Amino acid sequence: MASAIVATLVLTMVAFLGGLPPILRLPAQLLCVCEAPADASYEAIVIMMGEVEGRRVEAAAEYFRRGIAKRINIVQPESSLYEEYGVLRGQAFLARDLAARLGVPEDRIHIIYGKDMARATSSFEEARYHLGYLQAGAPESGTAPRKILLVTDWFHTSRARWIFRRVFAGSGIDVDAAAARPEWVAKWWTDEYAFIGVFNEYLKWTYYLVKYGLLKPDERPSPAGPPAPGSAR
Repeated sequence: MASAIVATLVLTMVAFLGGLPPILRLPAQLLCVCEAPADASYEAIVIMMGEVEGRRVEAAAEYFRRGIAKRINIVQPESSLYEEYGVLRGQAFLARDLAARLGVPEDRIHIIYGKDMARATSSFEEARYHLGYLQAGAPESGTAPRKILLVTDWFHTSRARWIFRRVFAGSGIDVDAAAARPEWVAKWWTDEYAFIGVFNEYLKWTYYLVKYGLLKPDERPSPAGPPAPGSAR
């Protein structure tokens, strides 16, 4: 443990004093799907939940204003004590309100729940609930997307895309991902949020590969059922 701490301190010193060599930038580059969307063929942008600062919403709203997609979808995550005690609304509603402030019409923002109004507790459940919604024909919009764009923190893009593509396999719906603030890949070690995010993401990759990645295709949990009639906007 002591040697690992010393190595981390040395690498950090090298980064600050001499610029980050390409080999030290590699851990962040491996996590990021940094290519910008090439066209405007996406039927929906999906804002991944789990981040409260608004970076993901900001990026998604920018993509929407550029005409990348026709609507924004958000899966409602599990509630917090703030919500249960009435201090704050659900995270998906906060994301919707911010997106509206950033120029996205409210009738183009859709909040999705799982079967019986279930809420997502992980990226995997976000994928399952979203697939159930889309397979039901996305009744709020009258069309089923053929291709969706996930928008999330840059260090989360590769895992989010991997999860959605695994869950969506055989559905006929393609999944791409786009990064919020991808410029931080080149300087991730200088920001506490990005620094911790990179290390946590590798732990999460390990967990997901063990829990989901080694399952045979026919052993994967089935997608959630169609959205409840009360799915909110």
